[in-house]
Amino acid sequence: MTSINRREFWEQVSLGEDSKLEFKAVKFRGANASAPRRESLADEIAAFGNARGGRLILGVTDDGQPQTLTRLQLDILGRLVDEICTDSIKPSMDYEVIRIPVESGEGGVLLVEIPESKTVHRSPGGYYYRKGASKRVIEHNEVSRLSQMRGQSDAVFFDTQVVRESGINSLQRELWRKYVSSRGRDSDEVALSKLKFIKIGSQEELLATVGGILLASEDPSEWLPNAWIQAVSYRGKKMGAKFQLDARDIKGPLDEQIRAAVRFVAANQRVAAYKNPARIDLPQFSLEAVFEAIVNAVVHRDYSVRGSRIRLFLFEDRLELYSPGGLCNSMTTEDLRTTQFTRNELLASRLGQCRVGDVPGSGGREYFLEKRGEGISVIEDETFAFSGQPPVFELFGGRELRLILPSAELPDPEGILAQIVVSQSEDDTPLQGVNVLMLYPNNTYLEAHTDSRGRVEFVIHSKLPMTVFCAVDGYFAHVERGYIPGKRLDISMRPCQGGGSRIIADHAGHLPGVQARLYPTIDNHDRTYLYADSAVINEGESPPVQFELDEPVRLKDVHGVRVVLWFREMLGASCVFDYAYEAG
Repeated sequence: MTSINRREFWEQVSLGEDSKLEFKAVKFRGANASAPRRESLADEIAAFGNARGGRLILGVTDDGQPQTLTRLQLDILGRLVDEICTDSIKPSMDYEVIRIPVESGEGGVLLVEIPESKTVHRSPGGYYYRKGASKRVIEHNEVSRLSQMRGQSDAVFFDTQVVRESGINSLQRELWRKYVSSRGRDSDEVALSKLKFIKIGSQEELLATVGGILLASEDPSEWLPNAWIQAVSYRGKKMGAKFQLDARDIKGPLDEQIRAAVRFVAANQRVAAYKNPARIDLPQFSLEAVFEAIVNAVVHRDYSVRGSRIRLFLFEDRLELYSPGGLCNSMTTEDLRTTQFTRNELLASRLGQCRVGDVPGSGGREYFLEKRGEGISVIEDETFAFSGQPPVFELFGGRELRLILPSAELPDPEGILAQIVVSQSEDDTPLQGVNVLMLYPNNTYLEAHTDSRGRVEFVIHSKLPMTVFCAVDGYFAHVERGYIPGKRLDISMRPCQGGGSRIIADHAGHLPGVQARLYPTIDNHDRTYLYADSAVINEGESPPVQFELDEPVRLKDVHGVRVVLWFREMLGASCVFDYAYEAG
């Protein structure tokens, strides 16, 4: 045990906090410490271990005044520190607890000595280190760098840690062989070691890793009690036993859990229909969004959190998916679409090698994780396309992430009239022959041309927010966003000289007088490109030529005809643009 000079100790306390010293005042409620909070204390302890070590003193106020804790209170705090360093911080931490008498001789304080750790530790709030008199967040890229510096590239991930009382026989050969090359000739032990499904423990024994148990044991919940999915379908909009329609506890290796959870939604979701003239089904949810949401929850949840499982609830108006664990470090829910993070690198890697099979919503993909970083975009885009509303991500106390997918509205069986009237801006004269394209949120469309009264009418079966394109020679294009069918939409178009506007409804189109076929495209990252047959783009740029909306793009066909294009909007395979001819 560390030898403490009491006089020097209290002299150091009188100087205040610094990069190696932190004070925490303590409050008790009965036989429990009510302050500081367990999570906050864990973050402070881990921050010292991730830096150069330090001392945490429990029972000293911010201004350095001791609280004189009783022996019973010191016992309670000692147990709390032990639980935190063993259970709340991953990997568990080395520490030493020392009781220091106060100078008055009545009671004492608790000193927690924390050495510089050989590993990087994650606490409930993420990854922290001590700098100056406070803790700071370790950014995600710095976590990997610091781990490598400490020779601990695996230890930062919970899924590569060993599971006590497990072994090589805890893993079923028929489950892990699918992750191994068919040409492999390694022994089972070598193959599992390469997969990181087993590791040598502290007693030189072979133990299964968390990832190995989750992917290659028949029932991971035997070792990790919360590694399963609770799925419940309710009647109406409220939770309660009397509203329950169906329920299932989904267990097994993770790939089977994903398949079973998606099938549960497919079997229990409402599927409405209307005739147009043939029957058209309208499911309650996009199964593509559901598939991505469940894969994300299974791969990125925090398996170290005790007492919490993935929960999947279906209601009349929404789907709720709860995933244990907060977001990494300083990430917020607003960062999810643009920032990629992986809590369980081994799970992500192996599920990227695991075939999906016949699962609703998989979109024909071969493996569970093929394009990492695009799952949130799929969830957002597919949900909006089905319901006209965005999904909602909410974080509860930094410990649980909830995703809400709104339901698609029931279709109107009689249909809803969408009437669009187009006129010219100068005198409100109706415009005949205007190409009108009405796009659903999923980028399918209806198309028509205005009659002599400048009108088009569509009969549709939902009130989703629509986007309307209007284009005609001699007039600038018009884009109307967020049109709700059921009311008349009046559009005014401005005349232009030497050009006009055009719509390409499905991938490719052309311009009058230009001997070229145009192929505008938009990728999954909203980047826009243009190909053209038999034409030069922007004085000879190599196709595909990338451009931005509203910026000029110049074409020259084989006959020397020159034209400038301004793309005003692109959605799916459809676009609308203005054009103007240039002198040769």
